[in-house]
Amino acid sequence: MVNRIDEKQRRRELAEAVWTVIRREGFDAASVRAVAAEAGLSAGSVRHFFGSQNELHIFAMEELSRDIGARITRTFEAARGEVEPPRGARAREVAAETLAILLPHDDETRLLYAANMQFTIKALVQPALAPVARAILGEIREFAGMIISDLVDLGAARLDLEIDTARNQLCAMLDGYALEMLVDPDAFEPGEPERNLRAFIDSLDGAHS
Repeated sequence: MVNRIDEKQRRRELAEAVWTVIRREGFDAASVRAVAAEAGLSAGSVRHFFGSQNELHIFAMEELSRDIGARITRTFEAARGEVEPPRGARAREVAAETLAILLPHDDETRLLYAANMQFTIKALVQPALAPVARAILGEIREFAGMIISDLVDLGAARLDLEIDTARNQLCAMLDGYALEMLVDPDAFEPGEPERNLRAFIDSLDGAHS
């Protein structure tokens, strides 16, 4: 049991090393040797866990997907942890706060989303990475759709709302803000993306259209 826990922790550390190298130097710099150096290990030690560089990259991308999914789940459950389900304006506030975690607002989230962006770009030319890249995008789209469906069910959004259209608009907004916040962190006033996100969520209620 101890060895299995150690192995799991070591693989996690190597995934984080991949993210760090990618964030600092780009995807192509994340070789087995560079990742090993970042993690304070030998290249041979890395190859003990991963048979190839591609296998290492795929695992790091899958671990990134799990990290983003866990972050979403924790925030959503915490926001919905009230005794009674939030309704009306409070439900929209909870939705906006939950969705805001998909924006790169601090060092940790910037690392995650910068790595995810580079993984996604690399997946365009490396077919082995494409399924994981699509899975990450699918999780975010599913989460956005779930949030909007909940708002309708809770009476916090119009009953005649086109959920798929609203979800696509929301994902486009999140993607656009995430890209700009990564490339130019000073592009927006503090809290501006979050306020605009809340305004969009409020617009889903007929009274705020």
